[in-house]
Amino acid sequence: VAHLASQTGMSIAIVHIGETDGRAAPPSNTSTVSEEEGEEGEGEEVDSEQGGFGEGGITLVGNVEGKDCIIYDDIADACLSLVRAASYLKSKGALRVFVMATHGLFTEEGLQLCVDSEIDEFVVTDTIDQTENLEFY
Repeated sequence: VAHLASQTGMSIAIVHIGETDGRAAPPSNTSTVSEEEGEEGEGEEVDSEQGGFGEGGITLVGNVEGKDCIIYDDIADACLSLVRAASYLKSKGALRVFVMATHGLFTEEGLQLCVDSEIDEFVVTDTIDQTENLEFY
């Protein structure tokens, strides 16, 4: 993704929310690179926060200030990590936060959490019928 962004001249920020299920995570020894330090990774900012995101924490690589952000997850059910990630991005200056999920399982509490959150728009595919959830919007 970062390579594609550099080839098209687009700026990109990558967020990783730590998982404890053995999935790969970005290297923990990531360092900040300023614009003055060189061409590779020019202008890159790295920010990590451990609190509130489970054991793995959250890592933001890039600058989201004044930018629209997209969060993707395969399954949305309780949505706590999605809501926390959206709030984190907004606290870092994100203009709008869009969330996409393949499967919208949504517990009632999870759906209400999303409605009350910093998420500007939430899009799911039609793998699960969402007709009964339309009342929340």
